Order: sequence, then structure tokens, then C-alpha cells
Amino acid sequence: MPISNHITRGVALAAAGCALISTACKERTISVYTAPKERIAAEKPTATQEPTAEDTEILPDVKWTLPAGWKDAGPDVQGGPVQAIGRFVIDGGDASVNITPLGAFDGKEPVLVNMWRSVFGLEALPDAEAASALTDIPVAGGTGKIFDLTGEQRGKKARIVTVMFNFGGQSWFFKLQGSPEAVEPQVAAFKQFLTTVRFEANTQPTPAPKPEPAPEPAPADAPQIALPTGWAALTPGPMQMGKFSVPEKDGAKAEVTVSVFPSDTGGMLANINRWRGQVGLPATDEAGLATCTAPLDAALPGAVLADLKGEAKTMVGAIVPRGGQWFFYKLTGEAAAVSAARDAFVSFAKAAK
Repeated sequence: MPISNHITRGVALAAAGCALISTACKERTISVYTAPKERIAAEKPTATQEPTAEDTEILPDVKWTLPAGWKDAGPDVQGGPVQAIGRFVIDGGDASVNITPLGAFDGKEPVLVNMWRSVFGLEALPDAEAASALTDIPVAGGTGKIFDLTGEQRGKKARIVTVMFNFGGQSWFFKLQGSPEAVEPQVAAFKQFLTTVRFEANTQPTPAPKPEPAPEPAPADAPQIALPTGWAALTPGPMQMGKFSVPEKDGAKAEVTVSVFPSDTGGMLANINRWRGQVGLPATDEAGLATCTAPLDAALPGAVLADLKGEAKTMVGAIVPRGGQWFFYKLTGEAAAVSAARDAFVSFAKAAK
């Protein structure tokens, strides 16, 4: 069974989630931001092809009133598949706020709750339980959904308050984040800020909507990577593009998961420490990375392999940057099964493109 059949499912959702997890004055001010009139579609034009009106997505103008102590940091200028159109820093602490428009996520709220839970290394909840974490909140004259999570991120306590609001065929995300002590005094101001947000039509005509095209078949020369012998496909979990069982070894079991993101999701150290926590190991520092990671393959610049062994669980993980995306592979389970499947897993991570 080709890996491409499994990895492609849910890429857009994961990419969106990964972009949302990134970070976002003294006098009360009214701040107005006009969203870019055109946002180029995800597929980039070729060198000889100029984008046309049909290739662009028109966003409304967005305006807001800033609470006292909030400072406008301007739109995201880092580039990438999705960008924050508003970013704010707050005096007196490390709390920040950002606004990010994405595709329509209406009806996928439980998946998004679990996406944020995974940032803190929390287990995914059943859909009904995840949905119960959402409550209604006034936004821009309408009603959005809010949820609030506190956990550990990069070795420090953090809190993220997220609001999702559907408008004009887009899901707009408003996120307040920082240390719990910095976020708590800003929650009331954040909720008040949401009521001041206004969406206004821009002056450019909106192209007629086009039906979503059916997925195109892979090119004839696209690599089709077969699963290693004995691996079986399982239903992927939240933020997973593929999930597989590997052969048991003396009754021991292990599984492989594959995730794809448009960024390195916080950097090498943050990812390795997150994985270390998942197998019960303490966090390490930059110097300690050398003791648990090694280059995966000289033909894959920047790709690393991590061997992590806890008391009850063992993991072999690979982080592989390819074509502007980051592929995360994990082989996790009981030590005997992980050890037996390690060589096949390494070959799989090197070859699966």
C-alpha cells in the first residue's frame, strides 16, 4: 500500500494548526488594519505564470479597538502558507494576541481543540468531550467559540485562550497566549476586544466562487513507497497523516505515526523535549541534544534521528525537512517491538517523500 495514500489525508488541517500555534499601549487607541486585498492560493504559480483574479482569495477589511496597554505589532511578514493579519504585544508581561484567517473549519471544532491539546502534550479527547470544552462568546456582532488550555510548552507553563469565529466563508482565529500569570489579567480585555472587531467589505470585486477540484492523481513518476513487511495501516489520530502498526515482538507492540507541518513547530530542541516527555524522560538542553540525536541521512540535510528510551516506553523519532515542509515520524511502543522495527522504520523515514 503506497504511503502517499495515507499521508495526504488532513495535510491542510495540520498545516493550518501548525501556523496557529505560532506567537502573536499605554493609551487606549483605535487601530485599523486592512487585510491584504489578495491572498495567493496555496499552489504557487510557475515562473512563467502570473496569478490572476481567479487564483486569489479576497479578504474583508478588519478593524478593531485596542485595549489599554496593547501595542500593535503589525501583520505577519514572515511569509508561509498562512499568516496572522494582526499581532499585538501587551505591556507588563509576556502575553500576546494574534488574529489569523484560515479556510472554513466550521464543524471541525473538536479536531481543533485536540490540535491545541497536542501542543501541550495532552491526550486527544473524544469528539463529544472536546466539543464540550467550547463555549459561546460574542465576536464582531456574532457568536464565536472559545476554549482555554493551560499546560507546559518548551519547559515552561503556558496558557492559550483561543476563539474561533466563522465569517465570509473563513474561520478567523483570535489567540491570547503567554504565561498563566500574564494571560489571566488580560482575559477580560481580550473578550472585550473581540466585541470591537468589525468586518467590512473591501473595494475590490470578489471573484465568483469555483467548485473545489477533485484531487489530482499522483504523477506517473511520483515515488510510491510501499509499507515495510508486516506493517498495517491504522486510523490516524488528530494531526496525524498516517498511522501504522508494526509486527509484535515476543508480545511487545509498537506503532508508527507520520505528521506533516509547514514549519518546524518550535525548533529541534522543543520537539525533542516534547518527545522525551512522552516517554517519561526529563527535558534536555542544546548540549544534551547530541546525546540523543544523530543525522538521519547525508542525502537529507537537516534531517535527524532521535533514540529515546524511557522506563515503560521507547521511541525512535525522525524529523525530516522536505520541500518546504517538515515530516515527523515516530516509532513508539514497548522496547522489544521498537528495537525489532527500528531498521525498517529508519529506511521508511528516509524514503517516504
